[in-house]
Amino acid sequence: INRYITNEDDERSLSGNTVSDIYVDERNGIWISTYTNGISYLDSGNPDINWVKHGHNNRNSLVSSHVNTVIQDSEGDYWYGTNNGISLYRPATGKCTHFLNDTENTGYSRVILALCEDNSGNIWTGGYGIGVYCINKKTGNVQKLKTRNNNADEGMSTDYVYSIYSEGSNIWLGGIEGEFTCYN
Repeated sequence: INRYITNEDDERSLSGNTVSDIYVDERNGIWISTYTNGISYLDSGNPDINWVKHGHNNRNSLVSSHVNTVIQDSEGDYWYGTNNGISLYRPATGKCTHFLNDTENTGYSRVILALCEDNSGNIWTGGYGIGVYCINKKTGNVQKLKTRNNNADEGMSTDYVYSIYSEGSNIWLGGIEGEFTCYN
């Protein structure tokens, strides 16, 4: 058993001790997202840890170092859900694209807590008080699912979505202040 902890004087240590998500990729690399210090990447063939974080005024870095969730999509690209939207990293190009981080127009940050890819390659996301969005990776189009009012039968029952799971043509959505939802 190996134990990894943060050490600010050692770039090869874990970037933070408050771990919010762990993801193992197809090469057995381990992506560890931390609450305040970005991502630590542990390559199974190399004992050093690499850090991925937000770079001030660097559009090609994470949109925020407060990372809550990580997934790798079917094309091998990485999606990072942060406290200020989503960063999509494409290893083939070394470039980042950002979604749902436009605080200038919305006036607030979108806290992303869940990411999931459906069987069509769309990325579904939800979070704290933001509801559910579907991102078409090929077009970059972002669509928000409707939140229902008290008398409606359609739409999401909550804007606080903490977990998303894809199964066939169904998207399962779970959170607080509402019912567990299956979207087809």
